[in-house]
Amino acid sequence: FGIMLGLLMVGIVSAQDDVEIIDMNTSFVGEFTDDVSSITVGFEGTAGKVIYISALDEIVPVEFTLLSPTGGQLAQSVNSLIRNIELGSDGQYTIAFNRPEWSQDEGEFIAHLGAYILESLTEIDDGTALTYSGDLADAGAQQQFALDATEGDVVTIALYGANLGFTI
Repeated sequence: FGIMLGLLMVGIVSAQDDVEIIDMNTSFVGEFTDDVSSITVGFEGTAGKVIYISALDEIVPVEFTLLSPTGGQLAQSVNSLIRNIELGSDGQYTIAFNRPEWSQDEGEFIAHLGAYILESLTEIDDGTALTYSGDLADAGAQQQFALDATEGDVVTIALYGANLGFTI
């Protein structure tokens, strides 16, 4: 048993050495083919850093899992998103992107690894609207906002730009 465990540990370490490393606040383009249904990338994480991972999967469906530096599962994607996960230690984290079992689709997907930042909205001069103007970091990037509202407040959201989406 001890020998098998040792061999397994060596196999895990060797597999992590072959992982492509991506930087924080950048996007990654992966491609599923007939022969490739799983892609793993890594990034250097710092304890206490809060991150998110998103994927644009209009061409091919993609599911993904965030793994700790020791290989334990920290989160799994829901609707192509892992929201605001606080990293527990320093080290190399990995993200395993997989084509779902129900799909045979081939093609590219774009995934984004970003730092969670909660932006402030600024009040327009007349006090009736809050605005934010800015650019997203890269394809697949997100921007989070918080809004204090009370029961009975009417909130209207207007977005301007190409290929935007939002969640409330």
